[in-house]
This record gives sequence, structure tokens and C-alpha cells, in this order.
Amino acid sequence: MCPRPHRPDRAAGLALAEAGYSEKRLERLLAAEGDTLHTLLLRAVRFLAAKNATCNWVQFARLLLSTGEEKREAARLAIAREFYRNHKDHKD
Repeated sequence: MCPRPHRPDRAAGLALAEAGYSEKRLERLLAAEGDTLHTLLLRAVRFLAAKNATCNWVQFARLLLSTGEEKREAARLAIAREFYRNHKDHKD
């Protein structure tokens, strides 16, 4: 993600929402498993790179690398929570 480094203070969901990532794409990403998850996550990362956005890359790593269902679900919820908290269609 050079030249945009890891930013631990910027949630992945926030970065996606502010960059204009679609709700449908996020839903597909968070529901995906296996090879499909790898592909969709790579696309999301490329989307952020194209927008010169930066975020906490650890959150994406947790989504991709977690082996237990509870940890994977926690990673999904963390990304979704920040996305919907900051998504333009959900602001007052």
C-alpha cells in the first residue's frame, strides 16, 4: 500500500466508507469465505489504493487469517460497524 502506510488509528470500515466503497460490495466481502474472500479482499485493498486511502491493515489481516469462527466474526463486525457508522447513506 505504498506510499500510504498502515494507520492503526484509522479503521478499515471507516476508510472504505469514506472512499465510497459500496454497501453491496462490503456485504459480499464480509460474507465471503476461502478463495472468494481472498479475491474480494484484494479488490477492496486495490480500491483503497486507487483512492490513496490508508487504514488499519491489521483489521483486514484478521478477516483473512483468523482460523476460529468467533475471531473471524469479530473481524467482520468491526469492519461493518465502522463502515455503517460512517457510510454516507446512513448519516442524518
